[in-house]
Amino acid sequence: MTVILPFIALAANIFTGWCMVNWLWPRRAQGGEAWFIFFLSACVGLGTGSLGSFIWRIALWWLPLGFVLIDVALLVIFATLWRLRSRGEQVAPVNTNKADDTSRRGASKYLPVMALGLAIVCAITVFRISQVHPHGQWDAQAIWNVKAKFLLYGQAQWTNMFAAPVARSDYPLLLPLTIARLWSYQGYDSTIVPQVLTVTWLLATTGLIVTSLSVLAGVRHAALATLILLTSKLFLELCSWQYADTAMSMFILAALGTVALWRPQYGQTGRLLILAGFCAGCAAWTKNEGLLFALALTIAFIVATTFTHGGRTMGHGLKYLLLGMTPMICLVVFFKLVWGGPSDLFSDQNLDQMLTHLIQPDRHRLVWKSMFDSLGRILHVPLMLLTVLYTLLVGIHRTRAALLAPAVAAIATLVMVVGYASIYLITPHDLQWHLSTSNERLLLQLWPGAVLMIFLLPKSPESLRLVV
Repeated sequence: MTVILPFIALAANIFTGWCMVNWLWPRRAQGGEAWFIFFLSACVGLGTGSLGSFIWRIALWWLPLGFVLIDVALLVIFATLWRLRSRGEQVAPVNTNKADDTSRRGASKYLPVMALGLAIVCAITVFRISQVHPHGQWDAQAIWNVKAKFLLYGQAQWTNMFAAPVARSDYPLLLPLTIARLWSYQGYDSTIVPQVLTVTWLLATTGLIVTSLSVLAGVRHAALATLILLTSKLFLELCSWQYADTAMSMFILAALGTVALWRPQYGQTGRLLILAGFCAGCAAWTKNEGLLFALALTIAFIVATTFTHGGRTMGHGLKYLLLGMTPMICLVVFFKLVWGGPSDLFSDQNLDQMLTHLIQPDRHRLVWKSMFDSLGRILHVPLMLLTVLYTLLVGIHRTRAALLAPAVAAIATLVMVVGYASIYLITPHDLQWHLSTSNERLLLQLWPGAVLMIFLLPKSPESLRLVV
């Protein structure tokens, strides 16, 4: 019986996220939006559950079944807020090109179902592959699952994990807290919980791609984007390794997809941006690179929204975006100040050494060559070439309002790539080793968000009366 308790708790977390998302959603969702809310709920629910788990571990560890009380309290709070809230603002549909309406006619309406079916097949495959290495690959064994065991069994001494030589004390705790809380429901650690979580990341990521593009660009774009995403062998391998990078990619995509659904020209409030900011904060609570993403999303939002809608709309939306980020960013800062400690990237060298590394041309060439090589291994090159040709054929959106979402995604991705390259340039570790052990994983964090951006740019075939 205890074996199924973690999965009941996981479902309860997703339902908590569903209540929170519906509480903040600006209208009564229907169709593709309702399904987007469902997959977004997995992101928000697991992020909220991790926040509750941290409170339990630092303050209520002595209380029997304290983790259950925290989960129940969060569920009751957000369910009550959702029920008390009015039915939402009635605003115009988010789809400006009406592609979604026409694309639902005929056999094409089954494309999202087929895409999600492909995702389920991939998820089953990933789960089966993970049985070969049930404890995951190196990072899962040495960092994430080890920390989860400290959190599960450590009681008041759980902070001893920061003294472990391979524990990476500066890494945030969303993933180990989530694993430890689900383990707590069954009373012992097991390999099945991390494996199911990594499948959850994969399904949620694919679901967010399918549903957001179904609403914004039509079901054909959604199906093509799913094919592009899931034909990346490295992406599926990463899912089976139980690394936190998969969760990072999900939170990044959730933030970008939620921003894409925000339509200020229809008089929408900033509630969607609160959810986008919260997902960005969850990324920061997942890995250190998430802090860079929170900064990148802020910069991208300021630049893109100012260009497409003006400074006044940007200022109005920015306060909601930052409001959503605040809880998780504060949590990360608190953790860093109390337990996290400095990163070895900065503590093992001084400013003069960093500047010396930064101005060496050979390091620049090696970093950018490695990143382009890694990108070539991530992409399915023939499909990407077809996508480029398709975009050239149908053209891209020309209105400023339609360019907001792809502009935010593009600028945020560019800032992230430049940030990653900068870290490699100043790293105190052997540069070749550092690139070979992490470069592909960092770019894979951005892969789902980049796929979203690529398919938000071209016009829909429905708008051109093309038959595909």
